[in-house]
Amino acid sequence: MDFFTPIVDDPFTFGQIAVANALSDVYAMGGRPLTAMNLVAFPVKALASSVLKDILLGGLSKMEEAGVTLVVAIRWMIRKSSTVSP
Repeated sequence: MDFFTPIVDDPFTFGQIAVANALSDVYAMGGRPLTAMNLVAFPVKALASSVLKDILLGGLSKMEEAGVTLVVAIRWMIRKSSTVSP
């Protein structure tokens, strides 16, 4: 599992980067990725659902390029901001 914040402004590209990053971990260990599980936490009040759609489509495009099958997708829809106190 690997979560990180967007490093580009384009949602489709961010989805591609997220998947490429996850796949690179498998390749680095000498493995061959076959299946994938998609986990996403998304702020529904802050961003349009079209942004999530583009992120997921970008990720799926990289999975297809690598010959990886998406077997499950899990999403958390974040409805309010939360803060963590030290």
